[in-house]
Amino acid sequence: MKDEAKYHSLGIQSQITEAMQSKMANEVLFKSSADKRMSSQYKSYADLYKAKIAELDTMIKELKGQQKQVKESAEQNSKQVIMFTNLKRLLELKLKTVAKGPAGPVAEPGSEEYNRLVLS
Repeated sequence: MKDEAKYHSLGIQSQITEAMQSKMANEVLFKSSADKRMSSQYKSYADLYKAKIAELDTMIKELKGQQKQVKESAEQNSKQVIMFTNLKRLLELKLKTVAKGPAGPVAEPGSEEYNRLVLS
């Protein structure tokens, strides 16, 4: 069993090596010949990898900029969350107070039903 696993492992390693050799031979052909290209967009694997690296570098810069903006606005955003939580509690208390009805006389002379909420 151990020999069979070793046999298959060596066979796979041999296939990988052959693929790498073929790729390197194509790279040399693409670099040395003016009319041969790897694809319509890239002349060789090296050009492809350079383009991918440049694309990833651009993406990293954009993501770092976004991260910086998030870090800079985190404190302000947390304050805003606290303010909205307080506002929600205030409005809930106001709703409860209105639902209970007036605690004392709130009517003004000359008006039958005048309700108001006074915050101090």
